[in-house]
Amino acid sequence: MLERLIEITNSEDFIQDGHIAVKEVIARQREYDLRLIFDIQYSVEEITKFHCEIYCEGIAYTTSNRLHEYKRPYNRINLYRDHPVLWNYGSSHFLTLKGVGVNIAELLGDLFLVHDKACGNWVDFHWLFNTVPNRLDTAEGAIIEIPTKLLESYVPIFDKHKLTFTVIETTDVKNEYSVLLFGNPDISPDNYNFGHPYIVAEKFTETLNAANTSIGVMSAD
Repeated sequence: MLERLIEITNSEDFIQDGHIAVKEVIARQREYDLRLIFDIQYSVEEITKFHCEIYCEGIAYTTSNRLHEYKRPYNRINLYRDHPVLWNYGSSHFLTLKGVGVNIAELLGDLFLVHDKACGNWVDFHWLFNTVPNRLDTAEGAIIEIPTKLLESYVPIFDKHKLTFTVIETTDVKNEYSVLLFGNPDISPDNYNFGHPYIVAEKFTETLNAANTSIGVMSAD
């Protein structure tokens, strides 16, 4: 997996002085894979210590528009098998949600507070509840899809606002996804979404080659 890269980018010397310099991102949509090619550099010594590549297979999602960016301060690599962003790809419940005379602003505000606490904004709140304002008080109600791990957090709010809900379908999804996250726990924990670059995929493979060359100087092959 990514044991060596995780060890390096979470080490004290890297935290103090290191950074990731992305060289190239190669994504193939039909093959659902991606190669992230980068150097690990240290500013004080002005050297590149490692030429690196992460190969990602079976991609479900990537913030590809942010992978090219300069990673500091979000340059610590971690890999998670259990993370709130993965709830987007797991089991879920389809509900009909109904209520009459409900203060929509208060309802959504209360729901957002528990949502934010439960998943750290890694699941898109507006995507989940976008039908509520216009459909909640209709005969059919609002039909929403909620990740299984979030439903329990919402039920007290449904009760508070006297809403009724019915589970009309449950999808039992089993996958092998992990999330590769570029983060910085000193700024924000990895379980809260501050726009970190990340990749969700089935498999990650690392390649590291020692470089020890001055920054900006290419080593001879």
